[in-house]
Amino acid sequence: MLILVAKAEAQTSALAISDSLYAVGEYEEAIEVMEGISDNSERIHQSLAKYNWAAGNSARASEHYEKLLELNPKRLLTAIDYGKLLVKTGKLSKADSLFSSLTNKYPENANFYYQRALIKEKQQDSLAWALYMHTIALDKTHQGALYKIAREELKNRRYTMAEVFSKQGLEANPDNVSLLSILAQTYFSIKEYRKSIPLFEILLDLGQELPLIPI
Repeated sequence: MLILVAKAEAQTSALAISDSLYAVGEYEEAIEVMEGISDNSERIHQSLAKYNWAAGNSARASEHYEKLLELNPKRLLTAIDYGKLLVKTGKLSKADSLFSSLTNKYPENANFYYQRALIKEKQQDSLAWALYMHTIALDKTHQGALYKIAREELKNRRYTMAEVFSKQGLEANPDNVSLLSILAQTYFSIKEYRKSIPLFEILLDLGQELPLIPI
């Protein structure tokens, strides 16, 4: 019993030390401490995935994310983080497969469709726009999807729809500078200056520069 207690206390101490090292940016040292713990628990793999990602060791981070999901396939936040890591490292097909599986398991989760849409857009796949639309069908206030759609409508000079989607997002979040910019540019493009100028002024007051989207 004493041996087990001592072992548990030593592990707790090592976890605390590794977390402290990670907090101050000493990623490699945190990894070394964590790898010294002879434990195959979710807690260990979660930390090692996070630490290795922060240290830029994407291959090692991927290994730990995969082991973590093997131990507990229901860890949705872990799956999302793993998917984002795959995207960041250019493994778009694998990331798309992961999020496709998640949309099949959780068809009412708007964010999984949004993540797939981002991937498809990177792949220059036109399916991205159907996925963005499906995202807002599930969550009409989804800021990321509404911005993507409104921006595309503006670039293609479909001003009425750019206005509609911008306003839809701003109803939920009036301070979304990306959507404010889209709406301001939409009104400017159709010469509705009385509507566009106040929006540009709001953006300036919020400390935003005003880069116009090429149209």
